[in-house]
Amino acid sequence: MSNPLNINPLHAGDAQACWYPLAASSDLVPRHVFHGQLLGREFAVWRADDGNVNVWENRCLHRGVRLSIGINDGRELVCQYHGWRYANRTAGCTYIPAHPADAPARTICNNTYPAVERYGLVWSCCEPQGANPVIPAMPEHWQQTMVLRAMPVNAPLATVASALGTFCITDAASFSSESVNQFTINCQPADAERVTLVFFLQPVDSHRTVIRGVVPDVADAAERLQCLQTFNHALNQLRESIEAGIDVSTLPAPMVAPIKPVSEALASMPALSGRKAPLRLVVAARENVATDVVAFELRSNEGELPTFQPGAHIDLHLGNGLVRQYSLTNKPGQTDCFLIAVKREADSSGGSDYLHDQLRQGDVLAVSVPRNNFPLRRDAVNTVLIAGGIGVTPLLSMAQTLQHSQLPFALHYFVRDQSHAVHQPLLQAMGNSCQLHSGLNADDTAARLRQILAGFQPATHVY
Repeated sequence: MSNPLNINPLHAGDAQACWYPLAASSDLVPRHVFHGQLLGREFAVWRADDGNVNVWENRCLHRGVRLSIGINDGRELVCQYHGWRYANRTAGCTYIPAHPADAPARTICNNTYPAVERYGLVWSCCEPQGANPVIPAMPEHWQQTMVLRAMPVNAPLATVASALGTFCITDAASFSSESVNQFTINCQPADAERVTLVFFLQPVDSHRTVIRGVVPDVADAAERLQCLQTFNHALNQLRESIEAGIDVSTLPAPMVAPIKPVSEALASMPALSGRKAPLRLVVAARENVATDVVAFELRSNEGELPTFQPGAHIDLHLGNGLVRQYSLTNKPGQTDCFLIAVKREADSSGGSDYLHDQLRQGDVLAVSVPRNNFPLRRDAVNTVLIAGGIGVTPLLSMAQTLQHSQLPFALHYFVRDQSHAVHQPLLQAMGNSCQLHSGLNADDTAARLRQILAGFQPATHVY
């Protein structure tokens, strides 16, 4: 059989440059992190929702906590200890909860390793040299492969490879084994009707090896189960035989992985810029409130929030380094939280996209105190509020204030269609004081505005 990895036999000194199986593809279940091991190193191996397989050094850059116990949210890997987030593919840090106003420096990036999926296995290499090795397809009669259960053995790689050279299931089902290289064993059956095996060896450490077997897949479920059980039993017997013959006192010392320590400055989570916002608010809830519009409820863990007036806005310091302003939609006297509604803009420069795609319940934001460049007067005989689309947000707070104070007002809300109207239950609670104008073209909108503003009287205020 040709060399499955298309590489020459490697000497011990080349071990770091060789490609090894690190996991089975089936080990990378959705939203899971697999703990991989190779040559004394530990890896966090996880598949993102886009199908990409990430192989990273298994530590958070902050305090060195294993990322294999972190949270795979499909797009980012989150450390369980202090919530640092790392991006799919790049492993760059995207968010540090203790510094929500700062975009993490581009240099805060975990160590990554290459990943290739072949034969139902995930392959990686500690110190790749040159181009990734080509792993050709299995023989033509192997339309699909079936991966056997990984078999860990407490023995050095050379010992396991030698034992596989005499692998057999029963006396009547022995195999002629060929060492393709020191990491790959091809087992051809003595009986041509029996199945061919290929074993790949994964050196976990100097004294620990994992046998990963691959056989042609079978369509029949019962036959497939029987095949898996038979080989698992045989490999268990092989493992017991190998470990029984090991003299523990002669085993080599464990490998020491060359891991560069995290700098003391980075471990202490320094402030990355001088820009600050005094409030730290938690995203208590998020809700879709119209087409392409998400509402966020921001709460403080430190008591009441600062006073605001209808029409006020706050600055959000986002994890991607941007600062964006959003109007508060709160009703009067609501000081336990700040409410905002954000529309995803087609030409977003990163603000609305970040809030829609990245901001999740439980995240922390740095927020300014409320400011008001659009105050509501309450001495008008009548108040007319006019809004289009997401521009309604400051007027929602005004309308609720006027309604609570039993002051006359009319909210005229122009939208593309009813699905684009924000907070519809709130609008309906305003009764006849709210008029929804949907589906009007430019000329009809202008005509409707002239009608609304006709007969303007003194002491009527228009917003």
